[in-house]
Amino acid sequence: MEALGTLDIYRATQLIDFCFIAAMVVLALFLTTFVGRYAAAGSWARKAAVFAGCSVVAGAGFDVIENLISFLMLADAQGFSDWLSLPYSGAASVKFALIALGMFGLLAAIALTLVQAVKRRF
Repeated sequence: MEALGTLDIYRATQLIDFCFIAAMVVLALFLTTFVGRYAAAGSWARKAAVFAGCSVVAGAGFDVIENLISFLMLADAQGFSDWLSLPYSGAASVKFALIALGMFGLLAAIALTLVQAVKRRF
């Protein structure tokens, strides 16, 4: 990256990622709250919505950790300690797992809420 002059672009991309993280949290909390409010209190649908929101927020936290480790690595792009690769990759893996879990939780909450709505009508 240094040889090609793209290191500054990568740093800027990491900073822009913080905006993406904030947008993801806001969208996840909006959607999970929206779906959860339609679900009956104490129902599995509401619990799934709350779980989904918490999961995405936790995933966003790991995204922040990943970015902070990335900045440590970028401070010395050619000579950073090899061991930093492990927490960096670990944070990225946990981030993706939690965000995916949150998306599946939201889909489950939507499905369960629709089932509740159908049951109320009949």
